[in-house]
Amino acid sequence: MTIFAIDDEPKALRVLCRAIAEAAQDADIRAFDRPADVIAAVESGEMPDVLFSDAEMPSMSGVELAKTLKLRCPRLNVIFATGFDDYMREALSIHASGYLKK
Repeated sequence: MTIFAIDDEPKALRVLCRAIAEAAQDADIRAFDRPADVIAAVESGEMPDVLFSDAEMPSMSGVELAKTLKLRCPRLNVIFATGFDDYMREALSIHASGYLKK
């Protein structure tokens, strides 16, 4: 299983990746701090099974990132890990697999 994790805050990304690694010990975890890098990875042929994403990032929201990725990976499971409740309704409208409040 390939899991992409993205957060623009380095400490939050480290914590997120550590938690994922503990829960999914056999997973291939790729960490990203910029949405553009996630999109580039998918455009180069990498297909994640799961995306753990912060919702609020400077260049592109996690919800917009998820919408973009779901066009290329329709079966992608998306889980938002964020402290912002503002994105919950929109996240659920794109059928996110989960929404974890930090």
